Amino acid sequence: MSKDEEIIRLQMRVAELEKEKKKDKREKSTLLEKIVTLEEDIEVLSRAVRSSEQKLRLELFVRFGSSSERYRKYFNISEELIRKAEEEQLSDEEQKIIDNAKELVESDKKLEASNKKGSRNRNPEHRTRGNGCGRQTFDPSYPREKQEFKLADKCHKCGTTIVNINSADVHEYIELLSNNLSIIQQIRDKGYCPCCGETHDENGTKKRTIITAPADERFIPGGLAGDSLIAASIVDKFFCGLSVTRISKRFRNLGVDLSEQNFANWHMRAGNELKPVAEAIKDFILSQDAVNADETRLQVLDEPGRKDTLDSWMWVICSATPGKPAAYFQYDVSRSSDVFKGIVGDYSGFLQADCYVGYQTKKQDYQFTLALCLAHLRRRFIDAQKAGAYPEGSPGYITLDRIITTIGKIYKIDKTYRPLWLDDKLISELDFISTRKRESIPLFEKLSKWIRGRYDHHRDDEFIMEGMNYYLNSELIFRSYLDCANLNPDNSRSERIIRAFSTVRMNVLFAGCPEGAHTLATLETIIQTANLWDLNLHEYVTYLLKEVTKLRSLKANSVDYDQFLPWNLTPQLREELAVHSMSIKKKKSG
Repeated sequence: MSKDEEIIRLQMRVAELEKEKKKDKREKSTLLEKIVTLEEDIEVLSRAVRSSEQKLRLELFVRFGSSSERYRKYFNISEELIRKAEEEQLSDEEQKIIDNAKELVESDKKLEASNKKGSRNRNPEHRTRGNGCGRQTFDPSYPREKQEFKLADKCHKCGTTIVNINSADVHEYIELLSNNLSIIQQIRDKGYCPCCGETHDENGTKKRTIITAPADERFIPGGLAGDSLIAASIVDKFFCGLSVTRISKRFRNLGVDLSEQNFANWHMRAGNELKPVAEAIKDFILSQDAVNADETRLQVLDEPGRKDTLDSWMWVICSATPGKPAAYFQYDVSRSSDVFKGIVGDYSGFLQADCYVGYQTKKQDYQFTLALCLAHLRRRFIDAQKAGAYPEGSPGYITLDRIITTIGKIYKIDKTYRPLWLDDKLISELDFISTRKRESIPLFEKLSKWIRGRYDHHRDDEFIMEGMNYYLNSELIFRSYLDCANLNPDNSRSERIIRAFSTVRMNVLFAGCPEGAHTLATLETIIQTANLWDLNLHEYVTYLLKEVTKLRSLKANSVDYDQFLPWNLTPQLREELAVHSMSIKKKKSG
């Protein structure tokens, strides 16, 4: 090969290499662009994964953490947990909960069907008439406690001596006495007045008007149960959370077969006749200068125009006045602000609640001053911390720690000075308000400054941003409680009442009808208020049933129901109705 040919070959080779170099450069540029795109996609996916991990950790804590939080998870057993049971394998404990829930659901459905049909749910052997209206009888071998009622010696009309006809009206009912069941046998003498009690028919035949000795009146006249037994069943359901199915089983175990329908009817009647007492409690609460409020879900069946799966709501307001506790419940299908407006009306004091928009004065024509709950704010940052995505020293950890610590200092101020006012009487109410404001407001300002300063650093952090926005949207309303001595930094009063109600809801699962939901609201009002005053619930409800029975017989047009409220009872009566507990001392070791 000549020298010129070799040069040409090398030139061609160089040209080919230059072309390949340009091609590689283009491919490299394309790959770099793809890498950048993939890195961006990876970052987006990583944020989503971190958020999901946080939610999962938080969900696991809520489910398997403290019992109170675990209960909140299981409030909708019949819907959520049963659905889960169909999708995955459950533990033995969860399966037991499911089986029990299904049993109760089926039992209550049968009960509601019985209600609609108007069935008395009695055994055939208890019926003595063809129309099915026969009265249930009790085992003749069971011991009786006799109550004899004698006729007066003289006729109250003419003064003539009453003639006893050696006959008596006998009625039996079950009563709960000293926590033991007893059959009370009422024996009422019969007789007639030979003067004014004798008449003649058109044929001239002498007829006598028989009179019967009056007996003690009961809440259910002529019914199967005495007042004490009805009161016990009310406490069982509306305080202990037993369903009517379980109450019926309880009494069956004690030797008396009372149907679920019996208890349902008694509770419904008690709710109707004790409604004025509940309304008197509401009026008392709204007469105080500070009120706590909250609401929670309640499933109610057979609401007209609504599916059974839709949520209804139980509202609650509580007195915030120290030493004057009270709670009022009201049921409604809606969570709208119009419902709450109907509850509080023109109330013009302080009202403390969470950040639900239904309480917001900016959107509704309320007259009260709204104060928000610091516990709800703190809980959001605590939940973010529990999610476990922020190692010590990270920006997220520092932010959360600073916020939680500052809120804790605000709580400490209230905890320090409140006893000096309420318990020790070392400072006046005005001194307590001014001191609390003087030391708390700088901490609120510090909190606001810190959150605003760190806001841009956490825009991609869902958990922290949720808490920050929660605070900034209602920044000034969180400190409104400082102007009212009776308010605490949080809404714990109403939340404790809601938790007590939720225990009942968790066990009974749902209300079988709207009337049952209203009954639930009335009796929960009375039960929870009495419990706040440390009254013996059984004795207090028995007392109320007897009192409304007296009022029914008097047929009074106007009744002051305030006299039946715990704080208006005479000292002697309050002592009689109080809880007398037996102290149990733990044995000291060593």
